Amino acid sequence: MKRFVRAYMGAAFLVFIGIGCSKNTVLESEKSDWISINSDSALVQMQQTEQFKAEGEEAANDFVRDDGTFFDTLFVSNLSGATITLEPSPESFALAKVPFNSPLKVLEIANSEWVKVYVPRYLRADGKDEGFVKAAFLSHLQNPLKELPDGWRAANLRAFLQSCQWKKRDELSFLVFSPDGTFVRHTAGGENRTEGNWRTVAKDKIEMKTEAETKTLAVTIIGISDVRIGEEVFESKFSLESLESDILDTPLAYATDKNGYTLLEYVSLVSDDTHFASALISAGVNPGISPYRERYDEFWSEKQDFSSEILPEWSDLPDLWAHDFRYLFASADIDADGTSEGLYEHNGTFALIKSAEQKAAILDFSESADIPSAENAVFELFMPYNLVHRTAIFRITTAESDSLFALSEKNTVQKICSLPPVKQDSGEARKIFFSENGIFVIDFSTTYGCISSDSVRIFTQDKTDFARFSDISQ
Repeated sequence: MKRFVRAYMGAAFLVFIGIGCSKNTVLESEKSDWISINSDSALVQMQQTEQFKAEGEEAANDFVRDDGTFFDTLFVSNLSGATITLEPSPESFALAKVPFNSPLKVLEIANSEWVKVYVPRYLRADGKDEGFVKAAFLSHLQNPLKELPDGWRAANLRAFLQSCQWKKRDELSFLVFSPDGTFVRHTAGGENRTEGNWRTVAKDKIEMKTEAETKTLAVTIIGISDVRIGEEVFESKFSLESLESDILDTPLAYATDKNGYTLLEYVSLVSDDTHFASALISAGVNPGISPYRERYDEFWSEKQDFSSEILPEWSDLPDLWAHDFRYLFASADIDADGTSEGLYEHNGTFALIKSAEQKAAILDFSESADIPSAENAVFELFMPYNLVHRTAIFRITTAESDSLFALSEKNTVQKICSLPPVKQDSGEARKIFFSENGIFVIDFSTTYGCISSDSVRIFTQDKTDFARFSDISQ
């Protein structure tokens, strides 16, 4: 099931969602005990939005408070967007392009010119989840869009419309524009759906196409949370349909609604689903004044402490390497420099090789017992950036064993586990999946078109190693 939230919410709750309430109302209600002196930055940002000034550029030190802390979230102030790079340099490999006014989770103030940020999930094309943005392209305030900046383009309108879920004013009808060029309109509960395609045709016009008709509609941006499309007025609002796992890979997960709520604040109001809340926290969604502030701070503090990458140490490769080393497997870009490395072997010595740069990392398997022979073995190489300890994972399968290894410090490779091989010729198979804190090894078989899981083995990661193992029979 894609939904995290399955509880039925009554009619009174739907009235609450339809009407909404502002953060000021919450502050005056029984939920005022959410607020702590040290966790009001999101509220301050919301209250100061009207004071936004477009002129001038901010330096990274403008984002640091007197006590040394920095803002949880910054916003892209450059109308053309901001590029997240692998390193704090304009010549570095580009990881993602973030649209104007989009929020970014701050990880570190790198120096006076660059800010280290978390790459939003919907923009993470190659798996890399951290990068750097020029401070001059960021602001601690979001532009309220009471007046459109000079140079506003069709691309800006497109990013604006797909950044929120739009609720028709005074009606429980919702409109969602997706980045893939599709749109969905539905009433509360997901009923009475209309689907189609959309595109921007000018800086103030869009085309919406269904099977029945094609319309070109004028668009007027009233403010950051309000828009007129044709003759209808919409406002940014979350709904029960927002509480689905799919939203994590869209701009909607990072939106702020008409009442000033982030999605994590909305979840704290309408649901007790802690799993979905945890997913939002790990995605970098600002907790604002919700009860999840402490968990959010704890998660990101630990991620900073233990998220250092374990990367190979490269050395020059001899000119005749191609005649010595045997190609085994291509990787998924071990060091995220934009090019893939390969796994090679020569006389029992394994190496990662960057052929374009004539570099090699000779792998040391000495700490791993029972190293499988390269003869008649099948190799796989993974670079799962979503692991807390982001490191290369090697899989070597022979007739006797199916083993996983992890790259450690100084090109040392350590064995994670060794399992008996599966009998693929009899319809059995094995897949490897990676989560933030562990590795899932799933054995399954196929019978008459049906897939049944035989067992799931889970390896969970602590601060130093893949330490715990469990086998869940299915």
